Amino acid sequence: MKRWLCGLTLFLASTPVWAQTESRDSPLMAVLFTWAPVLVLVGFWLFFMRKIGWTSKAGGYREYMRVSQEKLALIEGHLAEIASSLKTIAEKERGRD
Repeated sequence: MKRWLCGLTLFLASTPVWAQTESRDSPLMAVLFTWAPVLVLVGFWLFFMRKIGWTSKAGGYREYMRVSQEKLALIEGHLAEIASSLKTIAEKERGRD
């Protein structure tokens, strides 16, 4: 008799079936399996934070922000030049009309 057919027969006959798995794991293994994913995630987080330098005294996030501020000032200068060029072009176009 097939396995699923036996289960169906027991279900239709309303036969109570009690099953319990045998626990072979020690409490230490249960704790390890419970906390292992959390510890792995924390480990990756610390690794990447050190890699980008958030925990270092020199550089790190502050250095990144300083470079970003310098780039922002450079971009603002270029935008000012573009705006003045566009104003000059617009004035010349008005003079032609």
